[in-house]
Amino acid sequence: MTILNGQPIGDPAPKPQVTPQPSSPSPNTLPEAPNYMLGLMSLIFAFAFPIAGLVIGAIALNLARRDGYRNSLALAGFVLGLVFTILIVIAAIVGIVLGATVFGNLFQTCQQLGPGVHDYNGVTYTCS
Repeated sequence: MTILNGQPIGDPAPKPQVTPQPSSPSPNTLPEAPNYMLGLMSLIFAFAFPIAGLVIGAIALNLARRDGYRNSLALAGFVLGLVFTILIVIAAIVGIVLGATVFGNLFQTCQQLGPGVHDYNGVTYTCS
């Protein structure tokens, strides 16, 4: 308060300065991670090398959670890497089973026909 010619000028009671307190982010409203490069790498690698995308995505998610951020790219890379890795494993198992079946049938047919070149049901077999 200022006094001019014996009269008070201005607000007689100064208002206290209110500074906003930083609030900790809630789990549902986490800010996006400032460094999203690992998340982007995991998303790219998820398509080219799914296991690498899975691993890099897991690392990026752990780093983001540790620092209190969310990393959407890392989550997408992790999920896609996991899905594509599972699909590759399933395709490999199916390929191995089908290959074993085909070669098992071929071996069994050659056992029945004996050595030589044979035309059996429209298919030419070369058995040694």
